Amino acid sequence: MIKVSQVVSLIALTTCFIASNAFADNANLRIKVAGVGKTKYFLCTNTEGCYSLAAADHGKVFPLTPGKLQQAFLMTASNYRLYHQPLPSSCLANVNGSQTLEMTGKITTNADGSPTIKSLGCRIVG
Repeated sequence: MIKVSQVVSLIALTTCFIASNAFADNANLRIKVAGVGKTKYFLCTNTEGCYSLAAADHGKVFPLTPGKLQQAFLMTASNYRLYHQPLPSSCLANVNGSQTLEMTGKITTNADGSPTIKSLGCRIVG
């Protein structure tokens, strides 16, 4: 006879296995953008949401759904405006699970005062 505690343990173990497999297929996003300073910037994508550049500046690596980025925006926390960032072809590559998309560049200010990521580039690691 199977005990209730054994069934509960089996369900918990199966759930952990399924959850760990779901995360195993995720890619990663590493953002190395200079010029962040004290301004709170976020890099936002059309598929994933927004990533804190301050956290990235401190080494945070973010989960990324495998596939291609299509659009990116820079947002400042002071006014929550989104500033479109044209993506170079290096950022439009397909990122597979267990790979890391590394974005680099430098935040500068345009003549109109809007922020932009100058020399935005990407490479896939792994």
